[in-house]
Amino acid sequence: MLKIFDIRKTDNDGNSFNYTSGDGFYGPDVTTQTWTNIDPLPFYVKHLNFKESQDYGATGTGLFAPFLNINGGSTILGFNTDQDVPGSDKSTDISNPNTNALQFYEIPIVYLDLDGNGTPEAYYQINLDINENNNIDVSLEALQLYVSEAGDGVNGTGYATLDDFIVGGTRAFAGDFQIVFDLDDLDLDGAVDNGGDGARMLLSDLGAGQGKQDYIFYFPVEMFGDVDPEDFLTLYSQFGPDPADDAGFAEWNTLKSTQIHGIKFNDVNGDGVYQSATETLLNGFTVYIDINGNNQLDVFEQWAVSGEAGSTGAFTFFSLLPNSNYVIREVLSESDMTADFIAANGGDASAFLPTGIWDQTTGNSDGDHIVVVGSPGNYTVQVGNHELTPDFTAVKTIVSINDGPDAGG
Repeated sequence: MLKIFDIRKTDNDGNSFNYTSGDGFYGPDVTTQTWTNIDPLPFYVKHLNFKESQDYGATGTGLFAPFLNINGGSTILGFNTDQDVPGSDKSTDISNPNTNALQFYEIPIVYLDLDGNGTPEAYYQINLDINENNNIDVSLEALQLYVSEAGDGVNGTGYATLDDFIVGGTRAFAGDFQIVFDLDDLDLDGAVDNGGDGARMLLSDLGAGQGKQDYIFYFPVEMFGDVDPEDFLTLYSQFGPDPADDAGFAEWNTLKSTQIHGIKFNDVNGDGVYQSATETLLNGFTVYIDINGNNQLDVFEQWAVSGEAGSTGAFTFFSLLPNSNYVIREVLSESDMTADFIAANGGDASAFLPTGIWDQTTGNSDGDHIVVVGSPGNYTVQVGNHELTPDFTAVKTIVSINDGPDAGG
C-alpha cells in the first residue's frame, strides 16, 4: 500500500513563523496530522504561508545558497554534486548552475523547541523552493539523505558523482555513502517496506513560490550521528509523476552559514589582550555557545575543545546563522555543565575541565563573549585566562622544647 504524507496545508493565521502549531507544521509528535498506521516522520517540516515566505526572503537575494536544482518534465530527479553534469546525460534532471556538493559546516543549525517539551533541540535547517507553472500540487516521491567522508566515492572526491549513481536501484547510492533517511523505509502497519509501493509527500506551491521559499525541513542533528563538519551530505529527490511536476523546477537550498573561529590563550599579565610574543596558546579548554543563557553547557548546545583539531589553542563553531548574536562561554568548573550533559558524555565531568585553576580575563563581567554575526562569513574571538597559583606564608611558633638525649642538657 502506498504511504502518503499530505503536507499541502499551510498555517493561514496571518502570523509569521508560527513553528509549533497550525496546519502548516508537520512532525513526529504533531497531533493535528491525520496519517494513520504510518511511522511518523523523524523530522519536522514547516509549510510557509505567504507572509512567512515574504518575511523569510527571496531565494535570489544572496542570503540563500542553492545546492540542488532539478528542472525537467513531469518527473524530475537528481542529487547534489560538484560534478559538471552534461546536458546530454538523461539519467538525472540536474541543473548545473545551482547544484553543488554540500558539507555539513555549510548547513545552518537552529535551536528550536519544536516538540514543545520546554527545551530547545538542534536541527539542520534546509529549505525547499518549488515552482509549479500551472497546477499548484506536486509529489515528492523520493527523498534520501546520505553521509560520506572526504575521499570516498568512485572518484575519490567524497561528494556524489554520476559514477556513484545507481539508476533504477532501490537506493541511489551505496558503498561509501551511508544512508541516513529513506522515505520508502518508513513502516506501514509495523511492516518494513521492502520495495512495495513506497511512500511520497504531497506538496503545494500555493503562490508562495516564484523565487520564495515554500518549505523548511528541520532535520535533528542527532539523526546524523557523529559527523565531521567536513563530511558531505548528499540529498537525492524525485518530484512527480503523481501529481506531476508541470515543467517547473525544484530547488533545495540553505541559508548561507557562517563560522566563529577562536583562540584560547594564557593571559600571563591578566590584561585581557593576547601578546603573541610573550603569551602562549592553550589546549584542552572546553568552550560552548550558550543558546538558552543559563550559563551551563547543555546537551543540545555546540561545544568545542581548544586544540582538538590539531591547531594549537584554536577552536571553531560551524553552521551558524547570519544576523544573530552568539554568546560564547567556557567550562572552568563542574557547575558550568548540566548534569544531563555530563551524563550524555561519559559521566566524567573532569574530562571537560582544564588542569589547574584559572581566572577568565576576557569577555564581560559574566564571562560572556558576545559575537555579533551580521552577513554570512567568518568571525573571530579571543578567550584569555590567567592561571591562579597558591600564595601563602607559613609561620612556625615553637611552643616548648623537651629534654632528651640530644638536647645537650
